[in-house]
Amino acid sequence: MGEVANQRHAVSPSTTVPVAAASSERVSAASDGEAAQPFLAADVGGTHARVGLVSSCGDAHGPVSVLHFRRYACAEWPDLAAMLRDFVAQLAHTPHAAAAAGIRECAVACAGYVLDDAIVNGNLAWPVSIRAIRDALGIRQLAVINDFEAVAYATQFLDAADTRCIIEAPAPPPGPVLVMGPGTGLGSAVLLPGSPRARVLATEAGQISLAPGTEREIEILRLLRRERSHVSFEDALSGPGLLKLYRALAELHGRAPRWSTPAEVTAAALRPARQLRRRSRPALRRPRDLPGRRHPAAHPRFPAGEHVCRALFEQGRHARLAATGSGSTD
Repeated sequence: MGEVANQRHAVSPSTTVPVAAASSERVSAASDGEAAQPFLAADVGGTHARVGLVSSCGDAHGPVSVLHFRRYACAEWPDLAAMLRDFVAQLAHTPHAAAAAGIRECAVACAGYVLDDAIVNGNLAWPVSIRAIRDALGIRQLAVINDFEAVAYATQFLDAADTRCIIEAPAPPPGPVLVMGPGTGLGSAVLLPGSPRARVLATEAGQISLAPGTEREIEILRLLRRERSHVSFEDALSGPGLLKLYRALAELHGRAPRWSTPAEVTAAALRPARQLRRRSRPALRRPRDLPGRRHPAAHPRFPAGEHVCRALFEQGRHARLAATGSGSTD
């Protein structure tokens, strides 16, 4: 993860404005009846990238519409530019073929931070050159934003039906919103209400040192420290972290690990209870202990609530079940 201020990389004579401001201008233009040219939008993570053809629709409650969408496995492509070129080429076989020829703008939401011409992110399978993307697509303007900064902005347009309540509580008053979620890393950002528009603080909360609160968690931390001196929340609460937790718990229970990928650990944990041999109590007192109890990002009060990916709370539970009860018969 990384802190990325709204950044624009454009070829003269195009103007450069913040991403949030550009979004407002698009909504305003669409609401005034102007035809908004569709643009590319890409959400790039360490494992998958999601690319879409997007158009402004002039609705303040849902300012964009996704016209076409495709998910890519990052490891299967030589770089992001090749992925985006393929997406544009595929548009020729869709009802949006005409729009493909007129694409002049692209927005990239990516974990990491911008340094000169590059997006720096250790979780990506390849380096990302901003100039290479712009030149490969022949676009006029490229906007780069932190992936969880984009997620935080999007929470303004969520309805209750789009969310699942984890802890029952009275409806909160307006205020800052904390967004967290695990993937290849652990992302976190804070939406700050404001006028004329909200702003987002992108954070490196996933890199904060992991803080154990029980004897068992201290034992887990001791095992994780064998791989690296600094163990962060991201080292435990992420896809790779799930596998690390599982292996640590298996060792603590004197069992050889059976699963070698996060997906296998999750599948083992989700098997029916009758297939699991539960030999111990949870290593974490509750599934949400690590992400919520002492996470420094959770210390400030966020009266407007917390949007947390469900996987964050399932993380400890999956690792524990797979390590202590992976007694499938296969």
